[in-house]
Amino acid sequence: DHEQSAREQTLLKFRNRQLQILVATDVLSRGIDIENISLVVNYDVPHDAEDYVHRIGRT
Repeated sequence: DHEQSAREQTLLKFRNRQLQILVATDVLSRGIDIENISLVVNYDVPHDAEDYVHRIGRT
């Protein structure tokens, strides 16, 4: 489990294309907004429809 600062650094590397793959939990699902992502895999679909809409609306 990453600390907040480590999560932010990882996300910054992903945004800057220093990382090609990002695996994340719902912690990130409401805060990610990155252009030109070509593939998103939802492994464990949320039970709540609103959570799902937030997740796919950000990716």
